[in-house]
Amino acid sequence: MRDAHRLARLDIKKAANGAASGRGLPRVRKEVTAYSLRHAYVTRWIEQDRPVWKLCELLNTSEQMLRQNYSHLFERTDSLREALNDFDQPGTGG
Repeated sequence: MRDAHRLARLDIKKAANGAASGRGLPRVRKEVTAYSLRHAYVTRWIEQDRPVWKLCELLNTSEQMLRQNYSHLFERTDSLREALNDFDQPGTGG
């Protein structure tokens, strides 16, 4: 089983480097795992303020789990959303 995991990690890194090479991006030097790709995907999704329910559906997880593990990102996007809403309101200096 260990050999299968090693091969999977190598395949993921090879695929990441292949995708990067055609776009002028640097080669991936860190270990790339399915978990790190999932984490990066979740992080970008939340930062883009996309619908959380859809992310939960895609990852087969609960909103509670996402908010628990990524609360720092939700707080940041909530603050940004509030600031943008304040800016868009007439009479608030925006």
